[in-house]
Amino acid sequence: MNADYFQIHINVRIKNRWVLGDHESSDPEDRRRIYEGEPVRGRITIDPSDYGMALGFSLTAFGLAVAKDEVAEKIKAVADGDVQIVPAHIEGHSGFSIVHCLRTIECVDESRSVFDKYPDDDPYPDRRGGYRGFAKLIVDTNRIPADAHFFHAAGWQIKLIVSKPVRDIVKKVENASVNCESVTKG
Repeated sequence: MNADYFQIHINVRIKNRWVLGDHESSDPEDRRRIYEGEPVRGRITIDPSDYGMALGFSLTAFGLAVAKDEVAEKIKAVADGDVQIVPAHIEGHSGFSIVHCLRTIECVDESRSVFDKYPDDDPYPDRRGGYRGFAKLIVDTNRIPADAHFFHAAGWQIKLIVSKPVRDIVKKVENASVNCESVTKG
């Protein structure tokens, strides 16, 4: 498949913006579900660690996408099977949702990416041999299904990857706090 995909980053250059910190759920299993890409069941509360201007689309400190409800619905219309829209409970703000990523794809092009992996003797066994960081992430579009629009790269669930149609939705959002970097151009 010959499509464009983009990694979403927080845009820290927007001044006086809110900074969304950690999240809590009424269901203790939801933290695990979020990081494993499973549907959540509880009420999710997000803690603003800085109470600046509310943004139409942003990421929490832990990589959850938060959007105005109407933006979340536009993303869902394109990426329905990839996302779960969950009401976001943010102190002092209403009308926001978490756009929760449900899809992970084995798609890292290691021959064109620049990355570091954890050593085989890392003290945490679950990290051994896994990605530690990327200076440049490139995906192999031949390994990405045509219906994929909002996903994580397997082994690197820290960052969201979106298709061009989703990127275009995000770019049109007033007060969006993200940058979209191509992960298909080597």
